[in-house]
Amino acid sequence: MLSIFSCQYRIPTGCKGKGGCLVFYQHSVPTGQISAADHRLLWLSLFRADTEEEFSQINALGVPIMKQAIDAFHSITASAEFREAERLYSKARHDEAQALRHAKLEGKIEERHVIAKNFLLEGVPLETIIKATGLSRMEVEQLRDSDESREQGAR
Repeated sequence: MLSIFSCQYRIPTGCKGKGGCLVFYQHSVPTGQISAADHRLLWLSLFRADTEEEFSQINALGVPIMKQAIDAFHSITASAEFREAERLYSKARHDEAQALRHAKLEGKIEERHVIAKNFLLEGVPLETIIKATGLSRMEVEQLRDSDESREQGAR
């Protein structure tokens, strides 16, 4: 099945040229119903093809340029260099996602520490700070102790 998106500009009836709107449509076309004469659909189906079965269906239509495109795709993706580049690209995406998750987690922890320090400065009891921030007693006590040692060092 191939999804095709199209767009039309329409002026509503009675509008007298005061403006119109864009209307978007999505059409689904079964891959088996694509004709060899419809080059736009052929190229769209080729770009969307994910499986060898879909490539075979397009190739079976007997359009020479489609066969050349499919052969070129196969020769490029069959090379060891392409597979290595694809592996590295996939690894880079994974590593980036991991780094973003880690940075987000670090940011949340830092935010909790800032909130706890502010509570400590306001004299809020430890139990309330622990409950409000989700930090452990030891973490809150370490923050309190580090703030007290900084204050003593500043005197």
